[in-house]
Amino acid sequence: MQNYRMSNLVEKYYKSWIGSHPLLGNQNSVEKFYKFVKACLRYGKIFQNGRWLKHFLERDLAKKYYDPKYIEDQKRNIISLFEHLIDFQRTKFPDHLIEMKNPILVKQELRCLERINGEKVYSEEGVESIIKREFNKN
Repeated sequence: MQNYRMSNLVEKYYKSWIGSHPLLGNQNSVEKFYKFVKACLRYGKIFQNGRWLKHFLERDLAKKYYDPKYIEDQKRNIISLFEHLIDFQRTKFPDHLIEMKNPILVKQELRCLERINGEKVYSEEGVESIIKREFNKN
């Protein structure tokens, strides 16, 4: 069984948000939720995901006297938003393959591209050809 934990600081942000009502129903509670997510990213010592958050929501929402369907809907919406925000924050930026400003970084990105089966997308010759085409335009 997984041991779910929150650091003390993350837990303070979580409790500030989970104690608000409605959980995502007004600007104040949404802002508290966003602060909680930021705290997870900044102060969390373990990787947080929807399964991690679900554990705490099930524990804490069960203590409140809500309709079970309402609780399930809330959990689903909260977990979905949590995962979207975490993914957004972890999205690599800038995208060197789009911006094509730094040949070294573009070359690194091209070398790392793989197909679903693990096969490299570009051979070393293909990478060099793209770099030459994009950066030797003089």
